[in-house]
Amino acid sequence: MQNTNFALATRFACPVVELLRAGRNPSPPRSDWRFFVENDDSDRIKVALPGRIGEQLGLMAGDVITSVNGSAARPTNETQLMHAMRGRLDELHIEVERDGKRLTLAGRVEPEPNVLDRTGLYVAGMLLSEVDRRLTREVDVAGMWVEFVAKGSAAETAEVMAGTILVSVNATPTPNLKAARMALQAAAESGKPAVLVFKRAAYSAYSSGLFHWMERQVPIDAIKSVRVSEAD
Repeated sequence: MQNTNFALATRFACPVVELLRAGRNPSPPRSDWRFFVENDDSDRIKVALPGRIGEQLGLMAGDVITSVNGSAARPTNETQLMHAMRGRLDELHIEVERDGKRLTLAGRVEPEPNVLDRTGLYVAGMLLSEVDRRLTREVDVAGMWVEFVAKGSAAETAEVMAGTILVSVNATPTPNLKAARMALQAAAESGKPAVLVFKRAAYSAYSSGLFHWMERQVPIDAIKSVRVSEAD
């Protein structure tokens, strides 16, 4: 994306580069776990939902993670925890405190798919990709995520916003990449602007549900399959 700047601490970036140079996968674990937000300025990581790693390692709700692979450095947030797990997923050891006891959980966990391999659709100036599966175990958000909307595009003219979820095209559900491509292709062949239904998280206390729903008419022409990492 243009005019967007990102910064990453070298202590997180350098080990990723080193793993890549060694021909090893630097991806973090594939997980949908969640942690409690503490209200006492605590620096501990306490598990709220164990998720996929809980199933693979025996992690339980209420466990406090104290170390990864015997490291003396105790992770104090999720970023540090995920970073400590990179490159160690084939033989992972997580130390936890549970009911006043210290336990070591060991096993192998699956990595997240390589971010460079993600594919999506670019149509009418918007980039669509499948919703992150880590979200789907908490709430039903199946659909296509609008990652980016180009300036001056048909999508922007129709007031489509990045961060929304495409739910349907001309009343045809779009729960995944294949369904979205077929529905958009049919809309393009009709020669008429398509009726797209989107939803996004409702931030207002006055909303009647978790999402705001929006209907937009967007002309659909060329549909391009792209690697999300290559979208400009």
